[in-house]
Amino acid sequence: MLTIHRQVLTPEEQAVFLDMGLQMYDSMKKVPHWLGEFSFKTYYKYSWKRTALAPVVEKLATFAPHQKFNTVFLQVYASGAIVKEHRDPRNNVGETIIGIAGDFTGANTYVNGQLAGQLLPGDVGVLPCTINGVQGPRHNVTRVLTGYRVALILNTVEG
Repeated sequence: MLTIHRQVLTPEEQAVFLDMGLQMYDSMKKVPHWLGEFSFKTYYKYSWKRTALAPVVEKLATFAPHQKFNTVFLQVYASGAIVKEHRDPRNNVGETIIGIAGDFTGANTYVNGQLAGQLLPGDVGVLPCTINGVQGPRHNVTRVLTGYRVALILNTVEG
């Protein structure tokens, strides 16, 4: 269910959100414990368009051309960080697009309990969320063993 597109993002595009994430890491929110151990910043209602993220978000959005993404998450996973198994909320519709940057080891992605692969720097992942009323799959990311993994995540949130 996770589709991985290898080496889509250039080093310059990765640097945009990698540098941004690492610079604001100390001031980012921490996710609730039930979701894992990582930090994030959310850009609602197209506010990402006023940041350096805009061209990278626009490139990522081409992986779901029929969808209008209104929420973007910048997530930083330091060494030891993990994303616990969960499903995205039902109001997160269509597909989630995930771009990856950083220098890290670990961080394998599982979907419905099965290894789906590892998103590496420059890769883009596409994961279904709620489509036609059917909630997307359970998913998680194993512990980052070393370094920093930074994800730029595009969602369409209704309501």
